[in-house]
Amino acid sequence: MKPLPPLYTLIAFEAVARLSSFTQAAGELNLSQGAVSRQLQLLEDYLGCKLLQRGTRKVELTPAGEQYLSEVRSALEQLAGATASLTHWQQDKQVTVACSTALASLWLMPNLSAFRQTQPDLSIRILANDNIQELQAFEFDLGVYYFRQPPKDADAVALFDEHMYAVCSPGYLPAGPAQPAALLDETLITMDGGQRDWFNWPQWFAAQNIAWRPAARQLSVTNHHLAVQAALAGQGVALAWGHLIDSYLASGALVMASDAKVTMSGAFYLLLPERRRPKQATRLFADWLASLAVMRR
Repeated sequence: MKPLPPLYTLIAFEAVARLSSFTQAAGELNLSQGAVSRQLQLLEDYLGCKLLQRGTRKVELTPAGEQYLSEVRSALEQLAGATASLTHWQQDKQVTVACSTALASLWLMPNLSAFRQTQPDLSIRILANDNIQELQAFEFDLGVYYFRQPPKDADAVALFDEHMYAVCSPGYLPAGPAQPAALLDETLITMDGGQRDWFNWPQWFAAQNIAWRPAARQLSVTNHHLAVQAALAGQGVALAWGHLIDSYLASGALVMASDAKVTMSGAFYLLLPERRRPKQATRLFADWLASLAVMRR
């Protein structure tokens, strides 16, 4: 075996080259920017050539870096694939499902027992992450996410369209559902720091032909699941996806804060990573999800 540079320097090089940024690579690798910079310097010293041109706004590859990146990326993908094939969760009897924390807790987990009864020998791993962009394709077998437009780097099948409701606990509005404009005087539970596809109050009011203004009171959370939990606790009015809260509406734990609803422009999609031959477990789970979506329409 010929000498090799440290593996962590190659991982840092691939991340910086892919993101064109030391700062973003440091965030992805959970390292300081200085640590990533030192790793790149170590790799360049080892190779005896420059791989990156450090500009004021972004990082660019040198010709040597372009050539080396292609080989490094291929080698890392092969190593990741070989490693994944040996791990327990990648075996044929296990399927890894990536989805948002809200979909996992509010929709998938409550329905999962039905699948487990039909396929008791399969193991299921739920990988909850609100940003699918943070995941590598080899990390999951299939995903379920909301998109306005399906991603181009995966096989995407629409499971169901979605509606957005304004909901609250039964005791929050004692007089019952309010007119949409009246909700501006209530505590609105908003989602901050989310992905661009997230739907929030300004869009909901615009759909009712009501000019948006900051509500009298707001409670900000970072994901949809927390927004629903806050509404259940009587802390305000939240926007919620219909399919994710239908059980709460049916039980009366949540009620409509307004009779208005918004039909979303996107849909929840079943995603299968490209260039991955689905395992039998993956196909079984994908078929079950598709049948469940049909029943919910």
